[in-house]
This record gives sequence, C-alpha cells and structure tokens, in this order.
Amino acid sequence: MRSQKQTEDKERRVSGRRCRGRALVLLLVVELLVGPAAAGGAGADTDPVTTPASSGVTWLDAASEPVVFANEDALLEYLRTADVVSTQELATGLNRPHKVVLEQGGVRLHAVFRDVDRERHDRPRRRRRAYLDQRDRAVYEVAAYRLSRMLGLDLVPPAVDRTLHSRAGSLQVWLEGAAMALEHYRGRISPPDPDAWSLQLQRMHLFDALVGNADRNYGNILIDRRWRLWLVDHTQAFVKSPVPLDISRLARCERRLWDRLCSLDDNHLRQALDPWLSPHELDCLLARRRALVELIRSWIDERGADAVLYDLPAPLPAPLVWPWEAPPLGGTEPAAGAAL
Repeated sequence: MRSQKQTEDKERRVSGRRCRGRALVLLLVVELLVGPAAAGGAGADTDPVTTPASSGVTWLDAASEPVVFANEDALLEYLRTADVVSTQELATGLNRPHKVVLEQGGVRLHAVFRDVDRERHDRPRRRRRAYLDQRDRAVYEVAAYRLSRMLGLDLVPPAVDRTLHSRAGSLQVWLEGAAMALEHYRGRISPPDPDAWSLQLQRMHLFDALVGNADRNYGNILIDRRWRLWLVDHTQAFVKSPVPLDISRLARCERRLWDRLCSLDDNHLRQALDPWLSPHELDCLLARRRALVELIRSWIDERGADAVLYDLPAPLPAPLVWPWEAPPLGGTEPAAGAAL
C-alpha cells in the first residue's frame, strides 16, 4: 500500500509539471505578442551561429510556395526531425548526392543529402593544388554553413547533421527554382546588374579563400530568382593549409563581412566548429583568417577604405522567371544571353 509520503511526492511532481507547462504556454504567448527578446530567456541572447544574417530570405516548399518558419533555428530543427517521404539519387556530382522529400506539420520541403567521407588521392585538376591528407567529407557542408552564419552572410543554405538509411551525412535545404551559374556562363541568363553580381563574386572568392575550398566550379554556384548568389557542395573545403586559396581573384571586401572577419573570436570559432573540424583544420582556418585580415588591411592602408570596402546592393525586389520557363512569344525562344 502506498505511503502518505509517496502520495505527497507524486502530487508535488504533478504540480511541478503543471506549473512548468503553464509557464511554457505563457512564454510562447508573450513571444507571439512582443517577440522573444521581450519574453526573456534564450531568445534574449542570440547566437551569431544560428541568428539569420538578414530577413530577406524567403524559403520555398516543394511546390515552390513560400513557407514561414519562426526563425532559422526552427528551419534547422525541421531538417533534423522531419519525416523522410522519399529519396532519389541525383545524376550530378561525383559523390552522387540524394534529393530528399521531407514532411512535417503539413510542410513539405526538398533537401539534398550527402554522405561522402573519404580520403582523396586523385590527381588535382587544372588550377587546383594537391593538399596533404585532403578529405572529401559531407559534414564540411554543415561547418561551411555555420561559418557563413557567424560572418553574417546569407551565402550557404542551412545544413544539419543527419543520418538517413544508416548513413551519416549532411542534409541541406534545396533551393527551389535556383539556376546553376553554368547557365550564366553559357549565355542563357545575364545578371540584371553586372556590377552587383561582380561584388557578389568578390564575396564568394573571399569565403572560398577563408574556408579553403579547392573545388569551386560553375556547378556548385547557384543563383536564385532574385539574382542572389548561393554556395553549395563544400565537401572538399577546409584543406589543411594555412595559406588562403586563390587570392588572385580578390580585390575588394564587403564592409559588413570585413567587420565580422576582424571581430571573430578564435575561441568562439573553435567551440562553434569543433563538432565538424579537427584541431589541425581549425588551426589552418584561423591562420587563413589572420592572413586575409592582414591582406585586406594592407589594401586599406594603401588605397583607402572607400576603394576597398563596399556595401552589397539589395537583391531584386521581385523574383524572376528564367528564360527556359517563360512561354515563347509568337512561337520564338528567347535569345541566348538576353537580359532578363
């Protein structure tokens, strides 16, 4: 027979759970009304790793319709926990990634799953260098995304660790309606603002020099419908070299990126990226950051801040329709390279 003390203990536990439940509901109501910062708690102190760099990104579901997440953390949690409806191997890419259909709470999204994890011993391609103990790892995609967020960039689509079909790897948001930069260089599309596009490329070159990406090509540069540049497929990044890669293409630096690059705390960066990078890879990343800061600072001293630093223009206010999607006018196809 249950003692009086056991009965009292059970009542206290039940009461405690009810109080915590009421407190959580109250907190959610306050956040809905006045925002997380006013509600206090975790929302008051944001983490630069997961706080969105801007509010200008609208994610699209599997039907290319806008989908709203409370914040970037909610999207990451969706990627970690949503049910897998189907997977399909993609024909592009040497590592044969899979396109995945996810669904949770009535929201269906596409994502890309990579599970490569191997040493590379093949001969480097033209304009590429060989690096000792170079690896090809899916989890580098998560590290690249996290670093992009720490730098305040909307540059790498959100990615998380996930295991599918007993294979550990990375799962990344699929950019619906995005075009590969290959279409631009084939002359099928042209940037509405060539100067703004050139500045986006400068930001890409600096990011690749920092993360040590030895495999940037036209197939892993994506352009969304507002002519915003996105970078994917960083499985060969974070080479074990303290020297920034291919700085010959660098000439300027986005002002906000420069501020973040200078203010990055080494200890915080190590802690944030430790789950995905080895101590030696982190040492090389920090060495590349210092080298880039010194290089850009020398440019500023030599040419002046206004000649080196720039503010990136806002993306197009309305999404575009790609030429191959537009219905032909009068039975004719759009001219190759025609401005949109």
